[in-house]
Amino acid sequence: MLGSMSARGGIGLVLGGGGARGLAHVGVLEALEAQGVRPDVLVGVSMGAVVGATYALREDWSRVLREEDWRRLPVVSETRDGDALERLSSYARSARRLAPTVTHWSWRRGFVDDARATLQDLIGEGPNFADCRVPFAAVATDLRAGTRRVLTEGSLLDAVLASASIPGLAAPTEWDGAALADGGFADPAPVDVARALGADRVLGVHVGLPSHEGQVEGGVGALLAAFEIGQRSFANTRFRHADLVLRPGFGQRIRMLEFAAVQAVIDAGARAVEDRRAEIAELVARGVRG
Repeated sequence: MLGSMSARGGIGLVLGGGGARGLAHVGVLEALEAQGVRPDVLVGVSMGAVVGATYALREDWSRVLREEDWRRLPVVSETRDGDALERLSSYARSARRLAPTVTHWSWRRGFVDDARATLQDLIGEGPNFADCRVPFAAVATDLRAGTRRVLTEGSLLDAVLASASIPGLAAPTEWDGAALADGGFADPAPVDVARALGADRVLGVHVGLPSHEGQVEGGVGALLAAFEIGQRSFANTRFRHADLVLRPGFGQRIRMLEFAAVQAVIDAGARAVEDRRAEIAELVARGVRG
């Protein structure tokens, strides 16, 4: 199945998940194109799938991603002076407000409220993977099988929805007998998928949380810290298989659902490319010489 979409050689770009931090991928792609670098293969996980699919499908990808009103999604801000339980309660309240939006993304086109489908704005209901300008794969987690699922055929919107569906906020997406949810749980950095699609060099973009810092506050705080450490360690291990990894620095702790600083997040992605300009040029040249 992967072979039918494969490019022959070239650069593969793997866009990791991270919720609001994933909008850094917009800045990464803009900065790469400004340097004359266009990926030959794209693989996206969660928010990386949202940005990646939009790029792969649309010539006007930058405009639509920048003009999307991400602020209509509930904003989660950390309770700075409260304890971990208060912060968790804040996330839960925002999750309850977000749930109707997420669960109706694939069904309620034209709904003029928070249930309006962001993905339909970006992708539309009709396009399939075959409509993409660039070979693209979305990665999801099969909750029934407990395995990674690589999606390269069928409805682009449904595949991206599956890859980005956060358990607890949205019901799993049914797909050929599988119950699919956020791909980051099974594989936050599917570098091997980019190679299977034909890339001989892979550039990864890691937008996960930085190292855990600060005081661990009680049992809930320990739970949150342990979860973040596990996810970060898993992602770091998987990204080691890439030839080069970009890690945008946000200058502040951006939580998964904090969509209040979109421009700053996009700018962080652009800076990550500029900071590694020489190494990116070397990666590109490696293919030209080869």
